[in-house]
Amino acid sequence: MQLSQSVSILEQENNRLNQENAELRRLLGTEPSKPKDCQSCKFFLQHYIYGGGNIYVKIDAGHCVCGKRTKDRKASDKNCQYFELGKAR
Repeated sequence: MQLSQSVSILEQENNRLNQENAELRRLLGTEPSKPKDCQSCKFFLQHYIYGGGNIYVKIDAGHCVCGKRTKDRKASDKNCQYFELGKAR
């Protein structure tokens, strides 16, 4: 069996398994887990540093703008009580 045939068989099996998983999630009423890290939250404002040459570099820091006080956060922090999935600003 040639490599291209093996790859084709594996791709077909992968597609079948993905469809089966989607059907099981539909039947069970479960959604795939969503990331709950700060960088995925709509209240997180990313911080950047100036890298020279008109380039800004994203760093693992930012702050939360939910509520009255801003809170410093790492982009990778998880399980904040104010988390809401959305585009970061």
